[in-house]
Amino acid sequence: MSELQASIGRVLDNTYRGEEGCLSLRRAEKELTGVFRVLVTQETALPSEYVEAYIAECVKLWDELMCDGDCAGEMQDTFYSNCCIKRAAEFLNSKQMRKHFNKLFKNVWSLYFEEPSPKRVVDQYLSMFEPATFCGDKTGAYKYFNKQCDQAIGA
Repeated sequence: MSELQASIGRVLDNTYRGEEGCLSLRRAEKELTGVFRVLVTQETALPSEYVEAYIAECVKLWDELMCDGDCAGEMQDTFYSNCCIKRAAEFLNSKQMRKHFNKLFKNVWSLYFEEPSPKRVVDQYLSMFEPATFCGDKTGAYKYFNKQCDQAIGA
């Protein structure tokens, strides 16, 4: 966990120094602006629309950061660098866990809002944590890493 926090700190340091490399948010300025735009303006009438818009912008940002062919290898080395992370992401995205997260989201949502909870936002959010499937054919870096892990553990 501390390694992840240090990596996030390195990205923020690079961003604030004006670097535009793979480990900088500057290369995703448009997408990051989209996330902040949703956070600071309520262009939607319903809370569910607001949450859907926020998650949609997060997915765009994550796609730009993690799936860019020129940076996927470096991002994989930095944020998805060991087989434990891969296995945790697979568990997090399992059918059983998705069912539980969706139930939790729906229950918490009902504490605050009378309208029905938005559909698919939990699945969209969780999909970002399995970069091999999230990025699809945009890059092979994560698929190659997953294959190495599967071979190492004999899966």
